[in-house]
Amino acid sequence: MRATPTRDKENCFKGFGRNFNLLCWALTLPEIYRLLIYFVLDGITNPSFQDFFFYFILNELGVSKFLFAMIFLVGYIFAVFGVILYEWVLKEKEVRFILLLNVLANIFTTFLNLALAMRWNQEIDVNDYVLIFVTDASVGTLAMAF
Repeated sequence: MRATPTRDKENCFKGFGRNFNLLCWALTLPEIYRLLIYFVLDGITNPSFQDFFFYFILNELGVSKFLFAMIFLVGYIFAVFGVILYEWVLKEKEVRFILLLNVLANIFTTFLNLALAMRWNQEIDVNDYVLIFVTDASVGTLAMAF
């Protein structure tokens, strides 16, 4: 008589079916489907201008491709700090509070990107590179880490 297969010896399709059933069950929980609705609405109503930003800082501001790569490197370093911040301070907080912080950080970052595009930073003698690193590399990446 054959013994029932253990989890290690199950075929791929049986594990997929079980995981799919668990996923469907999880989507019935209010904590999950409300968060999913938030992210879908956020994606629909909050447009991303990253492609335009890329061409703006390369063509209009004259940023080199090396410096653009450095912006991403600094951004990933700040992402690590965002994860550490979450683990130390925000892990026990309610999800609504963290999403509120995310929205506020996105509003702040979007305003600073608008200031860069409208060149308001030149009126107050803030260098373009400083504003790029503050908005895109640091605050923008920390907003994603939330």
